[in-house]
Amino acid sequence: MKLGELKPRGNRRLIYVSDPSNTTSHLSDPVQEDELRQIIRNYTLGGIDTVVQEVFAECMTMFWRTGLVPYDIRPHHQTMVPMMDRGTMPVEIYIDECHKQGLEFIAGFRMNDRHGHHPDYFKQLCEEKPDWVLREYKPSWRGAPQESHEYGCSLNYAVAGVREFLLSIMAEVVSRFELDGLEFSYSRLLECFPANQAAESADIMTDFIRQARAILNQKDGNLVLGVRIPQQMAGCLRWGLDIPTWIREGLVDYIAPGDFGFTDFNEKWEDFTSIAREHDCLVYPQ
Repeated sequence: MKLGELKPRGNRRLIYVSDPSNTTSHLSDPVQEDELRQIIRNYTLGGIDTVVQEVFAECMTMFWRTGLVPYDIRPHHQTMVPMMDRGTMPVEIYIDECHKQGLEFIAGFRMNDRHGHHPDYFKQLCEEKPDWVLREYKPSWRGAPQESHEYGCSLNYAVAGVREFLLSIMAEVVSRFELDGLEFSYSRLLECFPANQAAESADIMTDFIRQARAILNQKDGNLVLGVRIPQQMAGCLRWGLDIPTWIREGLVDYIAPGDFGFTDFNEKWEDFTSIAREHDCLVYPQ
């Protein structure tokens, strides 16, 4: 096929993914509603179609609160607590303003972020449910406390209880808020199984994706499920991410392959696009 022969599909062109802390570090204490709305209005200046606000990582929530896991303990996220105490979740303001501005809002989940910001929680997990924690993987953040090195900071998806736990959090987000879908980031990070079991664990992760898809399908509307993944198919399969099956079964609406923190302008995407174009799945390189 000649360069330029392929035509883009769908109406979504640009997805912006917001790190949990890239805005909270600059807000007032306590946060004011119009500050949150202005963030969304600023996004419209860049021609963005879809905002992905990451709202879960390291067994903590951001921009909303639940009884299932703690809210983010870091000071710049604690500035939102007074608003939540009054009964308003910041994510509700984001969603409302996105829809007013004609933007799609997707809630992002980091599948196994291991910065190591939540040592007390993982210490407790290691004591109560030691099989839930993948202690072989060390924190990715150089400043992580020693406890995160000692007790670990990522979850073991090989354990059924871990998967059920995460799905319950996702189900609550979908049922509580009028969002447009979910995005799973395997860019932060992709090690979800013991290293010596990862390649053979693809069926487990695929079943997890099936269950997540079922949660989205239970709510009225065409809710989106997107995934951010490594930029090479072989790497995905090596770590138990069977992207071809996810696409062929119609489990994901888009995939976003990319490097872990950089843009590789020379990467080729044919392994992904050749399958996606045979099915109803879009490809958005990171």
